[in-house]
Amino acid sequence: MAITLPILGPEAFTTDPVITMSRLLAHSLEADYSQSNVYAGTVTSMQQLIAEHGHDSASLSSAVERAYKAYYERYFDEVTVQFKLDTTGDNIDEAKQTYDMAVEAFRDGKMYQIGETLMVDATKGTVNFVKVMTEGE
Repeated sequence: MAITLPILGPEAFTTDPVITMSRLLAHSLEADYSQSNVYAGTVTSMQQLIAEHGHDSASLSSAVERAYKAYYERYFDEVTVQFKLDTTGDNIDEAKQTYDMAVEAFRDGKMYQIGETLMVDATKGTVNFVKVMTEGE
């Protein structure tokens, strides 16, 4: 039986692993941790992870890697997640830090990958994140 991901849109659901990788990431970046009463405490939300761990890069990296590994394992096998502080850029400002995220997963013996660059910004009293746009997007 095919593994399906529900989608809010005209598609209704997808079984395509490439679309699933992309949609899972998009859903988690937009999700609010408390948006479900039925699944309370199980919604994977980057906003929540940053709110809890955003002032400590090591703690944030660990929390994101654990949460996203569990999240992607619902749909894939052998999931590896890396969420690392980008030390090559201009990360001198502790309040604004850039992270590189990479997810690698297998389904039916085939590997799928997705990556994203996010900036965590704590300059305004609350910690939030923005997707970093790169050339070619």
